Amino acid sequence: MTPAELERELASGKVRPAYLLAGSEALLRDAAASAIAERALGDAPREFNLDRLDGASCNEARLLDAIRALPVLAERRLVVLREPVVKGRGSKTLGDGIATAVEEVREASSTVLVVTASTVDKRSKWVKAFKEPAALVACEPPKGARAIVAFLKQEAKRCGVSLQAGAAEALAEAVGPQLLMLRQELEKAALHAGPGRPVRRDGGI
Repeated sequence: MTPAELERELASGKVRPAYLLAGSEALLRDAAASAIAERALGDAPREFNLDRLDGASCNEARLLDAIRALPVLAERRLVVLREPVVKGRGSKTLGDGIATAVEEVREASSTVLVVTASTVDKRSKWVKAFKEPAALVACEPPKGARAIVAFLKQEAKRCGVSLQAGAAEALAEAVGPQLLMLRQELEKAALHAGPGRPVRRDGGI
């Protein structure tokens, strides 16, 4: 699944029991995690229904305790595990714990599990656990000019910025596949153009 496909699915109201947000582009991972949290929790009190676990210090027992807790004044809870360490001492236990957690939340659980990782081995048991109805979201930087332009146009739409014909292409050519810089240049171009006015082809740089 791509981040764009995830966005469309969440917009339709569908929330899966577990997501693995995997890839080297931190901006896409963070945006996907935020979108899932917004849809899964809504207005629910997050201090009771959101657990953020650090993968470097998390263990199997802590993860399973988190996903087995019940929501408070809410339909769902959200557990986010960032960068699980699944190499070295204790790695097998945590990897097995993630696989067990995914299996449990797939069975009519009130908890949504989100795991984020910059790199994964798709042959690993815990990675393979994110099969339907769970999902693996590929958060890799766009490759090729067309993909970069598509990202820019999606960002412009998200931010309510109007782009003149050729503006996205000009920005993409000038900046390249650096998504954070692309977002920053788009925001600067929108400020330069002024409220309600489209970003011109020559207005982004």
